[in-house]
Amino acid sequence: MVRWFPAAWSLHEHKERERFQAVVMNLLVNMTASALSLKENLTNFINPLHIKAFKEVKNLDGKYKMIAYFETWDDLQSLLSKGSFWSGVKLSWCCHTVPSFITAQRSHQQA
Repeated sequence: MVRWFPAAWSLHEHKERERFQAVVMNLLVNMTASALSLKENLTNFINPLHIKAFKEVKNLDGKYKMIAYFETWDDLQSLLSKGSFWSGVKLSWCCHTVPSFITAQRSHQQA
């Protein structure tokens, strides 16, 4: 897992960012965290979309997804309604939530 966000986030700030998340499943081969972190991509892709942080996650099936974090609901909704392009390919964004099995495991352990 690769993360790009301020290391000084407090727990409150981290929890606030969890509310406004979007995900792109099955990332393009050239859409990696290191590629996104290049100055030109920060300027031309990340900043215009108002992405405050992102992380690249490898799923159990070996495919990658990118989770993007936003400061406000408006920024998230703007991305979902307008979309974005990477290397000429339109990306399919959707809202991201914490997997429900994590919540189910926690409740089962408390019982």
